[in-house]
Amino acid sequence: MIVIGIDPGLTGALAMVGHRCEFAHLADIPVMTRQLAKAYVKRQVNAIELAEILADWLGGFDLNEIHVFIETPIAFPDQHVATTASASSP
Repeated sequence: MIVIGIDPGLTGALAMVGHRCEFAHLADIPVMTRQLAKAYVKRQVNAIELAEILADWLGGFDLNEIHVFIETPIAFPDQHVATTASASSP
């Protein structure tokens, strides 16, 4: 069994552990910058690069033996939900 854990968000990461609980891979979530308006720049997860990382890691494994777990972000009482979802760094 292969297990992949994903901490989503702009400062998140993903890790893969192999058959015998040995460490296999670790990577930061890939992020890109988009110019939305003249003075507004937005950082977001680069989904294409994320898919390429996972495809590279999982090439050659039987897809039936792969389990993926994604953390569910939960807002703190005084934190806006959108802030929790983006988890941007300063």
